[in-house]
Amino acid sequence: MKTLKSILIHITGVILLIFLFQSCRHHINVDNANSNLYIECQPFDETGVDPMRVIDYYQEKTCVSNPCFNPNNSDEFIYFKFVLDANFISKQLVTYNLRTKQEFVVLEDANLSGTVKWAKNNWIVFKNTGAVLYKIKPDGDSLTRLTFCLAHYEPEVSADGKVIIATDRISSESIYRGDKFISFDGVRLDSIPMKFYGGANLLKSWNTDNIIATGFDDGDNTYLGLLNYKTKEFKKTLRFSSPTNRNILNGICWHPNNSEVFCSNDSSGLIKINVNTLPPTTIKNGCDTRKYGVISISADGKKMLVDKTIYWFPADKKYIHFQSNIYIMDIDGSNEEKVL
Repeated sequence: MKTLKSILIHITGVILLIFLFQSCRHHINVDNANSNLYIECQPFDETGVDPMRVIDYYQEKTCVSNPCFNPNNSDEFIYFKFVLDANFISKQLVTYNLRTKQEFVVLEDANLSGTVKWAKNNWIVFKNTGAVLYKIKPDGDSLTRLTFCLAHYEPEVSADGKVIIATDRISSESIYRGDKFISFDGVRLDSIPMKFYGGANLLKSWNTDNIIATGFDDGDNTYLGLLNYKTKEFKKTLRFSSPTNRNILNGICWHPNNSEVFCSNDSSGLIKINVNTLPPTTIKNGCDTRKYGVISISADGKKMLVDKTIYWFPADKKYIHFQSNIYIMDIDGSNEEKVL
């Protein structure tokens, strides 16, 4: 028969186990091999990690990012895959079919970088690490270089698949910095100098009304900018909360209704902005250890793809581990599901 003392010890142990379970329920073991812990939305300053002083960021396993729906088939999208193998990162441009779950490697190139766009005319447009624009067919055929001078960042394609816009923001001569409009044959159609805006247009999204939504940076703040392609009228609208890198946009995408723009940044997470009324609506909260990136919305406006990156910290706190995956969700943020 158990003594009163042993019963009390047993009850105390159970209570202690319940307490430990409750206090650790937000800690998710993401790497059993070395027991790294991902702490859901723990601020960097609570971890003792200063991301501005950290030695390096370390990619864990395979990362996928930059999804873009096929505008002609919402069952397909293009994305970047980064595979870490013996500390060497292999970069691939890959299509994925949501219905069949099949992948196809369109291109493998160590110089893949930045934004990739799937145009209405069935060309895929991307840039390399040298800020050179290329186009390629989804079956990997007809790889074609489009630009041969200056730098071209953040490419976007018109809704009708006829024009590409990209930004030169690094040329030593200020006269060359600004937006370039290019045909799919590589012909320069038009340009707008950076001084016209008083800053730089970064990420862009082009709707069927020929309005280009941009993440506009004037050197002090980041805004949602709206450029009319036909009239070249430009206006700054919503200012993001503070002039820090946490407010530079990671993703921007028009909804097919042409009145709502979906954006992501480090401080706000994933938000929706009606350009007529402006106050943003939060779809998904972001934080130091969970960041939303590139956004793509299906042609029917019902589904959204987004890449999401989580960060965690090894015991020595000398570098930050990260893992990015692609998620699909309903347009209101519900029914989120990891695709890759």
